[in-house]
This record gives sequence, C-alpha cells and structure tokens, in this order.
Amino acid sequence: MSPTQGRTVIVQGLGVASNGINTQAAVVTRMWSPTMVNLMVLPDAGVPYALTSVVFCQDETEAAEAVNHGTTTVAYFPTKVP
Repeated sequence: MSPTQGRTVIVQGLGVASNGINTQAAVVTRMWSPTMVNLMVLPDAGVPYALTSVVFCQDETEAAEAVNHGTTTVAYFPTKVP
C-alpha cells in the first residue's frame, strides 16, 4: 500500500518520548516517493510540528529493519486491529 496525502501513520525515532512512548501519530502531507514522505506529527499533549523527508515503511517490522540499518526516523502504517 502506498502512502497518500491525509493518511494517518505512526512515526518513531524522534528521540523524544511523549508521556512515556517513543512513537507518535502523524498525517502524511506530501509524498516524495513510495518510500519518502513529509508529515505533520501529532504528539500526545503537545504542539503539532512538521517533519520532512521521512523514510516510509509498510509496517513496524520493516521500520525496525530500517532503524537497525541506520535510519533514524521512520514512519509506517499502524497495525490493523480486527
């Protein structure tokens, strides 16, 4: 699945924990490619802010692999809850 404008994603690797978690919700604001996006991050109890050129992964597993290979900030689709 490709990221599209307005889709909600999870972003991790921001280096700042918000209320004890290191992932935040974000909205895709621009797609540079299927693997690079701009985001508006929506931190828990904080002020929204923009991130540019974030590596986009399909899921949390792919995101973990990207982080293990040196990518610092990644975004991915949230896990679907049945």
